Amino acid sequence: MKSNNLVDQLKLRRLDEDHFIGGNYDIGTRAIFGGHVLAQAVLAAYEKIPDGRFLHSLHAYFILPGDPGEDIRYRVDHIRDGGSFSTRRISAIQQDREIFIMSASFQKRESGYDHQDDPPKNVKLPEELPSFDLLKEKWIERLPPSAAKLLEVEFPFEFKPLDNANPLIPGKHAAHRKLWIRYRGNGELTRSQQDALLAYVSDYNLLSTAILPHEKATFSNTIMASIDHAMWYFRPFDVREWNLYSLRSPSAISARGFTTGAMYDRSGNYLIRVAQEGLIRPVESKSK
Repeated sequence: MKSNNLVDQLKLRRLDEDHFIGGNYDIGTRAIFGGHVLAQAVLAAYEKIPDGRFLHSLHAYFILPGDPGEDIRYRVDHIRDGGSFSTRRISAIQQDREIFIMSASFQKRESGYDHQDDPPKNVKLPEELPSFDLLKEKWIERLPPSAAKLLEVEFPFEFKPLDNANPLIPGKHAAHRKLWIRYRGNGELTRSQQDALLAYVSDYNLLSTAILPHEKATFSNTIMASIDHAMWYFRPFDVREWNLYSLRSPSAISARGFTTGAMYDRSGNYLIRVAQEGLIRPVESKSK
């Protein structure tokens, strides 16, 4: 029987020294959720990294839509192990075609200079906010069936948004949003699992932020797909605790939306930076 635990769903099976097989987790989308492939690619890379080195950055491209009904094969290429850094290239493959490629860099722990941007100010704490679970119960009756389906699956993370902008419902909003995020799972997590889970959830809400300024744009009438994704890991974190994800889309052009995200823990520590560009093409567009 298929487990509903995301950590179990992300686990890989080793085929040989450089190849691994991963399954899928259905979140109601037609193609595999990009964060799922990101997370499994992170786990595959960790399988080939010397002990004591940890992920600090990744740069990925989503090449083809993944088939949710088919397992994914991951190939890890050893690029370099230096005195402090290790670099790996990871490919995700279905039906002998690369659907995703990623480069990832790992570093041993070192001391050095330390500074960070200030966290957002005057932000309500998660205890003061309703869960997205409650909000979606109010929204789901107002949505067409195709959009409502996206809300019927229980997300492996709990969200508490600081605004009520809903990209499933038409409306013009500022191109930024903030939300608290926490992993629902229990139990101990390894460093590689923590990094993979954060990569997974980093893909939520990016493209939906890019369509917020466009009054008629919703999930139902916009073709949306991630094109590329970059992440930088700065400081230790715990995905089981509430972390604040602050998102902003500074530009959209030529059916592409660009969004950046920064995540902070509730003490204000700057955890990660994310950047993504994705397709946001109106359904009525005739372009190919």
